Amino acid sequence: IAGADGCLFESDTITVLGSTSTYEIAARVQLKLSPNPTADQIEMSWAQDCMVSRLRLTTTQGEILAEKNLNSGQSQLRIDVSGLASGVHFVICDTDCGMVVSRFVKL
Repeated sequence: IAGADGCLFESDTITVLGSTSTYEIAARVQLKLSPNPTADQIEMSWAQDCMVSRLRLTTTQGEILAEKNLNSGQSQLRIDVSGLASGVHFVICDTDCGMVVSRFVKL
């Protein structure tokens, strides 16, 4: 571990503060995608007490297909996915509760 001065030192103890499991984050955000599978649009909603700041649609290889910054207070969104290739895609949500990833199938 490097100190603020850049010097390395050894430590047997690492303290992690504020660790939250992905299950806890997903349960708090309550991201819902419907219909799934879909041919043209996907309706997304999430818990009102978690602010989603950014959404990304990606391929299974991680290529970002679309990205949208959201307004505070927004708790639902409809996205046109008709131009996407058929197959599995991911929605990545950056929230004040943590990051949530969900998948959907484009027909």
